[in-house]
Amino acid sequence: MHIAGLEVANLITVSAIFIAIWLVSYLTSRRVLKQAHDDARRQLELRLEGLTGSLAELEARVAELTRINAELTAATRASIKTAALSHHNGSPPDLPHPNGSAAPPAQVEEELGPETLVVIAAAVTAFLGKKVRIRSAKMLQSPYEIVNPWAQQGRVMVQASHNFREWSHQAPAPSRRGGIRP
Repeated sequence: MHIAGLEVANLITVSAIFIAIWLVSYLTSRRVLKQAHDDARRQLELRLEGLTGSLAELEARVAELTRINAELTAATRASIKTAALSHHNGSPPDLPHPNGSAAPPAQVEEELGPETLVVIAAAVTAFLGKKVRIRSAKMLQSPYEIVNPWAQQGRVMVQASHNFREWSHQAPAPSRRGGIRP
């Protein structure tokens, strides 16, 4: 009977040691996870503060550029009105192009200023998350500024020649060369 009591005591001792080891490992892992969570949260807050600062700088720069654009637009409109009022011979006045040049839009390749390049680089850097360098940039023409009637008519004719409804209901027939007819 003494042996059975000893086995029960050993079983209780082993169980107590197992529970103590599990409790210590649980508390230790919980403390380590909480510390890792707090570190990750601090890093996220620092990144968020940096992005917020960058965004505020970009918003200020966009507001400044918007103001400059409005001033230039107003000045251009005023010069157009002045040119129109001062011209009295019946022919249309020689008005400047909206981008500020006298040349037709197809010949204009306006280089952007260094301030604009810096703003573009900052925006791309903020978007991509890594430093970029812009060496040069040119203003592209808006497709609405270039409307060549011949080119427009050609596009209309090409688009009208595509009869998709007819193509979708017909199976492709083999051509004389054995391939599929386009």
